[in-house]
Amino acid sequence: IVIYNVTAMRAFSLSVGIDYSPLWGNYSWGHKWNVLFLENDKPLHFERKKDTLSVGFDSFDRRPAKIFRETFGRQDINFTDLKEDVPENLLDNHRIDVTHEYTKVSNINVPLRYSPISKKRYSVICTFNNKNWVSQDWGKIKKKQAYFKNMGTGILYLAMYYDNGSLKPASDPFILMEDGQVTFLVPTMTKTQNMQLTRKFPCSNNIQAYCDNMSNGNFQGANNADFRDSVSLFTITKSPEKIETALITN
Repeated sequence: IVIYNVTAMRAFSLSVGIDYSPLWGNYSWGHKWNVLFLENDKPLHFERKKDTLSVGFDSFDRRPAKIFRETFGRQDINFTDLKEDVPENLLDNHRIDVTHEYTKVSNINVPLRYSPISKKRYSVICTFNNKNWVSQDWGKIKKKQAYFKNMGTGILYLAMYYDNGSLKPASDPFILMEDGQVTFLVPTMTKTQNMQLTRKFPCSNNIQAYCDNMSNGNFQGANNADFRDSVSLFTITKSPEKIETALITN
C-alpha cells in the first residue's frame, strides 16, 4: 500500500516518501507508512487504515527504537569495516535515521561488561522480539564502551557482539529512560522476591479492546441442540485482566 501511495501521489508532483520501523522496541514486528513533505519541508506522516486516511503519527502502544526514511540516493556511509561486526540487515545505505522526528531520543554510552570472543570495533544494540534479541543499530566501541546515537527512549535494550552470524551479550540488559538515563537490570541470587505473573506479554490496545468486548458475555448450556431449555452458566461482569477460572454452579 505504501508503494502504491508513493507512485500515485508522485504522479501528481507530490513529494511523498516511505518511513518505517524495522522492529518496534516492544513488539515482534515492524511497520511502514507514508510521509508527505509540505512546502516548508515539514514532514506530514500518514497512512491508510481500511477505508480512512489517518494523518499524523500514532504508534499507539508500540515504542519505536529506530525509524528510518527510505532514500533513492545512496547515503555516504562506508560499510567496508563494519561487515565483520554488524549484521547485514543494518548495512543499508539507502535510508536515513529520522527517529527524532517521532519520539524522544538519546545518545548513550553503554559500558561493555562482557568480553567478545574476538576483537571487535563495533557493537550492536538489540531489543527483545518475544523470542530472541534482534539488532536495531550499531555503535562504535571506544575504551570498553559502545556509543549509540538517536535511540528511542522508554525501551529495554541489550548491547551485543555480532560474530559469525550469532549475537553474544556485551552488557547487561538496560532500560533507556525517558530522561535519557540508563538503568541496568543486573540479576542477583542474594536478593530475591516472590512475584505473581498475571500475563506473559504486554496488554496491547487491541487485546484490551477484545477484553472489553467480553464484558456482559454470557455462557449458556442446554440439553437440546436448539437451546430451547438453555440455562445461564456464567456471565462476565467486567473486562478480564488475566486468564480466569470460572466456577459454574448449575
